[in-house]
Amino acid sequence: MAMKSLSLIVETVKQRLSEKLRNMRKSKKENDRKQTDTPLTGNVESERSGVAMDSERERSITELLEQMIGLQQESNTYALESLSQQRDIKRLQREANELLESISEALVTPATEVQISQIGDSMITGPGTSGTFQATPNGAVQPNTYGFTTDDPNASITPSSDGSTAVIQASAGNTATSLTVTVKVTSSDAAGTVLTSSLTVPFSAPPPTPATSVSLAQIA
Repeated sequence: MAMKSLSLIVETVKQRLSEKLRNMRKSKKENDRKQTDTPLTGNVESERSGVAMDSERERSITELLEQMIGLQQESNTYALESLSQQRDIKRLQREANELLESISEALVTPATEVQISQIGDSMITGPGTSGTFQATPNGAVQPNTYGFTTDDPNASITPSSDGSTAVIQASAGNTATSLTVTVKVTSSDAAGTVLTSSLTVPFSAPPPTPATSVSLAQIA
């Protein structure tokens, strides 16, 4: 805004200077015409008047030019200061970003291990049942690198949006006595170490089949 105002003032001074010069030319023409029409006896006074007018014009032009030069210098100074301030702001922003990155690196420690656990009210107890499993690393990991697997090839696995949890359902035809769930995730360390953990969930013994009939036999 200040730059705009200075430019406007300079243009205004230029317009005033042009107008002043036009008036001076017009005044000079009128004076020349008067000198032509005035008798010889009045030439001395006319010449004196002309000299006085020329001095006044010269002062006016000088003042206007000095104003223009001053305003232009002020405008250039403001422009240089503005560029310098912009460079300083960019430098400070860059240093602030570098400092934040350093702080983040210092505060966040890459994960070295991961634990898996079954959470929630619903638990896997046998074939056809389901449960929610959660992976918990002890530090920072790379995003979207979680992966759950089981030793049941027909199990259903539904991961969460960030992959850190998954709902797993054992297949109904599973004849094993347990289900083993494994999770893998990549650490945020420079080497990109893959961390892994497994959890074995035992199946509960199936309840006895309810009796539907009874038989009687003599044994002695």
